[in-house]
Amino acid sequence: MEWQVKAKLAQLPARAKLAGSKCTALEFEKDDDSNFHMDFIAAFANLRARNYSIDEIEKLQVERLLGLDCLICGVDCLICGLDCLICGLDCLV
Repeated sequence: MEWQVKAKLAQLPARAKLAGSKCTALEFEKDDDSNFHMDFIAAFANLRARNYSIDEIEKLQVERLLGLDCLICGVDCLICGLDCLICGLDCLV
């Protein structure tokens, strides 16, 4: 196993060659299957599940969980915004 890691590391370019490289962020889109974002997330979620002896889940379940998380975050942001509005109105009165 160690020799395989060393072989892969030897294939990487030198740091000096990568010095001028720039990384760009990609937009995450869970509903677009052409970018394979959800496949990646589902695969790694199942690898983690195997590692910790947790039941694996299908890609559709991962999409549902991710959608639920986005919904919860959106509602939290809405509530925080309303709280800030109320606090601002209290300061004006």
